[in-house]
Amino acid sequence: QTLARALHDGGARPSSVSVGSVKTLLGHTKAAAGVAGLIKVTLALYHRVLPGHHGVSKPIETVADANSPVYLLKDARPWIAHPDHPRRGAASAFGFGGTNFHAVVEEYRKPASVPGASGSNRWPYELFLFRAKDDNALAQDLEKLVPHLQAASRIQTSALAAMLARAAEMNRGLPVCLAIVAGDRKGLAADLAATIAHLRGGNRPLPAHVRLNRNTPETSPQVAFLFPGQGAQYVNMGREAAIYLSEVREALEFADGVLRNEFPDQLSSLMYPPAAFDIPSEKAQLAALTDTRIAQPAIGSMSLGYLRFTERLGISAQATAGHSYGEYTALMAAGVIDAADFLRLSAVRGRAMADASKSTVPGAMAAVHGRRERVNALARALPGLRVANHNAPEQTVISGPREAVEAAARTLTEEGLRTTLLPVSGAFHTELVAPAKAPLSKAIHATRFRAPRAAVYSNTTASLYPNDPAAMQRQLDDHMLSGVEFVTEIETMYAAGARVFLELGPKGTCANLTRQTLSGRNATAISLDAGGGGLRGLLIGVSELLAAGVQLDVMALFADRQIPRITASELPVLGQPPEYPAHMWMVSGGCARPVNDPVLRTGAKPALTRATAEAARKAFDARLRAKPPAPSPTVDPLPAKGEPPQAPTMPAAASSAMGQDALIAYQQTMRQFLSLQERVIQQYMQGDRSAPAPAVPNVAAMPAVDSSPQVVTPAQAMTAPTAAVPVPT
Repeated sequence: QTLARALHDGGARPSSVSVGSVKTLLGHTKAAAGVAGLIKVTLALYHRVLPGHHGVSKPIETVADANSPVYLLKDARPWIAHPDHPRRGAASAFGFGGTNFHAVVEEYRKPASVPGASGSNRWPYELFLFRAKDDNALAQDLEKLVPHLQAASRIQTSALAAMLARAAEMNRGLPVCLAIVAGDRKGLAADLAATIAHLRGGNRPLPAHVRLNRNTPETSPQVAFLFPGQGAQYVNMGREAAIYLSEVREALEFADGVLRNEFPDQLSSLMYPPAAFDIPSEKAQLAALTDTRIAQPAIGSMSLGYLRFTERLGISAQATAGHSYGEYTALMAAGVIDAADFLRLSAVRGRAMADASKSTVPGAMAAVHGRRERVNALARALPGLRVANHNAPEQTVISGPREAVEAAARTLTEEGLRTTLLPVSGAFHTELVAPAKAPLSKAIHATRFRAPRAAVYSNTTASLYPNDPAAMQRQLDDHMLSGVEFVTEIETMYAAGARVFLELGPKGTCANLTRQTLSGRNATAISLDAGGGGLRGLLIGVSELLAAGVQLDVMALFADRQIPRITASELPVLGQPPEYPAHMWMVSGGCARPVNDPVLRTGAKPALTRATAEAARKAFDARLRAKPPAPSPTVDPLPAKGEPPQAPTMPAAASSAMGQDALIAYQQTMRQFLSLQERVIQQYMQGDRSAPAPAVPNVAAMPAVDSSPQVVTPAQAMTAPTAAVPVPT
């Protein structure tokens, strides 16, 4: 409550400060209180990541309040910088023993030339790449590697992945390409074993995430970039990609800066809202992101980040295309409009379409799984409907007034056609959004257009855009009210030579529709956001590009990461457990044992298990029944002002058991400490604040003291004069 009140009084906006605790990860850190938190917040600033808060299923009321400036995160997320100030964090240590500190730290905004890993130097998943001349040679390479991946191995997965990538780059001309995405040595060893069995002629299939191509082309196939339209948005889209890929995070920061006057809050804060701890909150967050004003620039900023990442990999596209709104992204990717103008047009389009949807009859859209001819025939009999999109051979989208679309969905379902309402806020590509055309057209003609660097295909005409900038603007004018001919667009691009279709943006809808359209043909459709935007899905997408023969700089995956460089000759040594001298002890917070002792003890007594805990409980209960409990110590009243606190007296009948004596002594010490602390605070609050502070003792001028061991009780330690305490030189 104090933290929330202080932030609120300081002008903090609701849900603007992420809070967490290192104690939920490490336990009570005692003497390290504050230091561990300072390390955590410093690393968060360095890697530009907001850590998640572990172990909360229902936040307390102060945090759960929607107007509270503080919020919790279930999972880590990218720390998106504010356009007006650097990232800042704070660590607090409020210890019962008197450790009271609060440190505020600010990020160092280093030059772009200074490397620094986003998220972490070590990724939760890595891509392991192999190239060989044939199956036998590949199997031999894998068999040599497997023995070095045992549990006690000291090989870092990131270092191994980088070593294999360097070797694969040197063997780029070899035809057999294998790419595996794994999170640890155990998983990699299992994937290698399955691949070896497959290569040796067994019936064991390859794991679903392993990519193997025995005929990798010598020249890179033609690549076409695809960009999704509205409906692809989801809360926390691209979260892990934005954590570990600086290009994605920086694209979101760029969008926040360009569109800072478009929204009351940062666009990224709607893409990455505070953690939702109940279903209504989750639905509200998705509804806010589905708003056309937000959805289109949000999808565009995510697509921009993935596009920048492909530039790091050195992938160039011969053609670009988009689905509905994605056509704007395709124009930007081809250099027709720059990134800032693209985001501004996205915001104008989203705002104009949202306003148009509110000014007319509420609209909706639904995807119908069936052949276009049949859907057309049924739709013509239903008033007010229009076929807006032809997405795949077996998927057509109808659009129109919401009541008509919902009624049509029921009718089509009864006819045996599966129908799904789409997460959009209007009847796009119909006359219901016609009022949006005028403001959007004005923005289009006010934007500078350039000749495209790559072929741009229209999803309304399914043909190439003209090269003349004015003609391109005129064609884009009619885009919003025209139907989307995605199937014909993909067919035209394939006929022009495109063989690898790479979707850049949230979800993988365009890639999935392309697979359906080109099923059975020599084409590959890939999404970098498959699997909900996780790093694993992104790396699988990169592995699919490599297996398809796309030339890219795989070493770019290891850029700016502090990864040790290892060679194949070091694997036999690193693959073995470390050798320790016999006199060494293994020490941790709960165990100390000789290195050759296999028992991981947590103390002198047996390990705590259900059985030993039950036995200890029964023994304790028996001791309690055997003798009466010791009386509580008598605490003297608060000493008068100016008098030192007195030690509490113990009744003569108090137990003399060592364990109880130690506990009582500790309690006495803490009572005296709190009593003294209370007296100091009272004197400060009520007394003469102008009085001089007590002099700091001059250690060097103190007389020599007896350095022999002395027994000092807790009470003596608290009340003895400072000069009488032995001071080591």
